[in-house]
Amino acid sequence: MGTFPARRFAVAILTVAATVSAAVVVAGAPAAAIPGIQLVQSGSPAGPEPTKVAVAPCPDGLVVIDGGGSISGAPAGEVRLTGLRPLGGSFEATATTGTQEYAGDWSLIAYAICAPRSYSITIHSVTGPMSFQWWRGHTVDCPRGQRLIGAGAYLAGSDGAPPAGVALQLILPHSDLTHMNGSAYRVDDSYSGAWQLTVYATCADPLPGLVRVMHSGGNGASIATVACPRGTVLHGLGGAGNAAPGHLTLTQQAPIGNLSGALTTVAETGDGTPPAPWAPVSIAICAN
Repeated sequence: MGTFPARRFAVAILTVAATVSAAVVVAGAPAAAIPGIQLVQSGSPAGPEPTKVAVAPCPDGLVVIDGGGSISGAPAGEVRLTGLRPLGGSFEATATTGTQEYAGDWSLIAYAICAPRSYSITIHSVTGPMSFQWWRGHTVDCPRGQRLIGAGAYLAGSDGAPPAGVALQLILPHSDLTHMNGSAYRVDDSYSGAWQLTVYATCADPLPGLVRVMHSGGNGASIATVACPRGTVLHGLGGAGNAAPGHLTLTQQAPIGNLSGALTTVAETGDGTPPAPWAPVSIAICAN
């Protein structure tokens, strides 16, 4: 998978209102480079709404470093992720049914990886212009001397809400953890609205044992999992549908268990089977 050329644009933070159920602290992770790291999840109610937002808030005294999202209750490809982003004290996931508006019930879960406020992290973002392009890709860098420990992306239409006809395809932390690449594309040709992509990087001073690990699910698979090396804990994650844009969309990017790894699920779009080979890719940023 190649990287996309970096482009610099003004930073914009977009806010979407949400109704979510109570957050659940899943478990405390083993001793990590960031002491007291925790995984929290929170789900939206099940229902037929075309757009859902789930927010997993960190407990008092903790800040978010990364997170994920997972869609359930809908057939593969009917609903797609449109946002996975840190919001300071919480992590937000957004998803839409697309322009065809799947009519069944479905729900969305957000996951937040949280760390004590005493640990110094910075969150950086780059937002592209509002446009009618069918594909967009942007890069965001960590400050010199810092390393990436979390990555995210968010799609917005001209009204600030997630656009129905656009989907995330790639949230890719670079191998040297100095920057991340994000990309998205217009899934439904019937969608004619303008949209923009924001990409996010959570950065910190280099952590002990910091490493990026990546695994492909294999040609034609729908899911890929990756485990952190023994003695390390998941701090951030990424994922991709490794195919030509316009054929695969992210439907799940989530931590595994007690922050032992990550998984990514993709689905084919209505544009037909991607040119071979194609596969989901799951990425974990781990430290001890």
